[in-house]
Amino acid sequence: MAQAAALAAGAAIEAVGPTQQVNKSDGSPVTAADLAANQALIETLRGHFPHDGWLSEESVDGPERLGCERVWVVDPLDGTRDFVARTGEFSVHVALVIDGQAQVAAVLEPSAGRLSWAVAGEGAFMSERRGPTRRLRVSEQNRLAAFRIGTSRFAANAALHSFLADSPPLARTGMGASTKMMALARGELDACVWLSSAEKEWDTCAPALIVTEAGGCVTDADGRAFTYNRPDVRHGRGILASNGLCHGLLRQRAQRAFPGTSA
Repeated sequence: MAQAAALAAGAAIEAVGPTQQVNKSDGSPVTAADLAANQALIETLRGHFPHDGWLSEESVDGPERLGCERVWVVDPLDGTRDFVARTGEFSVHVALVIDGQAQVAAVLEPSAGRLSWAVAGEGAFMSERRGPTRRLRVSEQNRLAAFRIGTSRFAANAALHSFLADSPPLARTGMGASTKMMALARGELDACVWLSSAEKEWDTCAPALIVTEAGGCVTDADGRAFTYNRPDVRHGRGILASNGLCHGLLRQRAQRAFPGTSA
């Protein structure tokens, strides 16, 4: 059902197309396509699972979900700035969380025609333009100096620049939204880094399960794995995603560049 929902949201985005973005009260952008995709997800998922909780970037949040064992965590259009800029680097996230852990995930990259998905404990997979299914696997690069690092194109802050300039210096590839996480799951990048408190549960829930099921590792800057359906949905200590082979070294760099409590 997660895959069907992601495809329905992708069809809604395609039908509406890029439109003028406006800023919400928190400063984040939204377009008519974001809202159309959200409605498609509501109709597909809540129509079939009316008793499940709901957490979406484009729906009003409420405390009801906190009492639910099962919660759908979705981002109808991750990468609105890229969508409006027509870079093609945007995606749809759909994840089912049970008791705080993502169990099912789907990420659609509409422009590339790629649908990636995972079930906890069963591996990660992808089909391209609905072609043959292939298993996803992260890279085997184990030299930190050679790591290909995916970062946000629009949010390269001082902490990230400090992280990249640390020894050994690392090269940055700017990419939109979770397309970099999917590139990590395919082995085309070796790590992805966000060093801010701006990211939310819907930004990571689906793509993180796919990366981990592809053999990677996803934590905050202090090395803690994420749990979901919390009262505060912000990832206050950033996000580190990698192939797992140098994750400890990345965490040390992140803590130097983005100091804060590890409590």
